Amino acid sequence: MDWMARQFNRAGYRVILVRYPSRSLDGDAIEQDYLARIIARENTRRGRPLHFVAHSLGAVVTHRYLQDHAPPNLGRCVFIGTPHHGTELADIIGRKMPRVLKLIGPAAASLNTLGDSLTRSLRPPRFPAGIIMGDRSNYPFLSPFIPGADDGVVAVRSGIVAGARDTVVLHEAHVEMIRSPEVFRQTRCFIETGTFDHRRPVPKQGRIALGRPGGLR
Repeated sequence: MDWMARQFNRAGYRVILVRYPSRSLDGDAIEQDYLARIIARENTRRGRPLHFVAHSLGAVVTHRYLQDHAPPNLGRCVFIGTPHHGTELADIIGRKMPRVLKLIGPAAASLNTLGDSLTRSLRPPRFPAGIIMGDRSNYPFLSPFIPGADDGVVAVRSGIVAGARDTVVLHEAHVEMIRSPEVFRQTRCFIETGTFDHRRPVPKQGRIALGRPGGLR
């Protein structure tokens, strides 16, 4: 999320970047030991809104936290490429790829579509949430396992959640979308207005790969 954080810094926002060891912790530990603690420590200007921008696993953890522990100064939230209903890739990895299971860690592995999924406790958000999903895959060998349009990791329909204020689907891939100028533009638009810009997107610009994908703010 480093690139996205820099864009918001340049736009005048104070950014709190939450880093966590996703390959070694489950979702509960990430939520309690990292997200909750950092919010309690860093959210000192309670008279100003605290917005959240989160991607993939980070967005699931953020959603789970906010539905029960929303701070009084909660602003708006943008969830990017989020498997709210799990992803079929986690199902396959859990059944057939034990080595990959160890590599991605317990939190990501639990984003399945089965009954024990990390997403099973998610409820429709009662906070202002916007959803950005992608429909471009850079992994043609994975997309056949995902029903419908997908971003190479998550099906578009898996990201749609009842109760969201607005949803937009962009021609973006799962990992690359957090370094996309158009995703940043739409994210900032929702943070500042409460809706996405549903007019025709601006032409794609060059992308700069900075930092590592994952994490949340």
